[in-house]
Amino acid sequence: MKKVILGATGSIGSTLAKNLVNSGNEVHLVGRDEPSLSSLANELNSSFTTCDMLEENFTDKILSDLE
Repeated sequence: MKKVILGATGSIGSTLAKNLVNSGNEVHLVGRDEPSLSSLANELNSSFTTCDMLEENFTDKILSDLE
């Protein structure tokens, strides 16, 4: 089961994602900064969703990307 990390490009989110991956977990990164998300996703071999949590139906977008 993938762990979803909201705010993945911030210092806490990116550190959490790296620690989870280093512990053998799969993560799905979520954030607003697509270049930073893409870079981190490549580094961690993870999937990602670019969105703002203030957007209407942002959860639908994340769920769609997880399928």
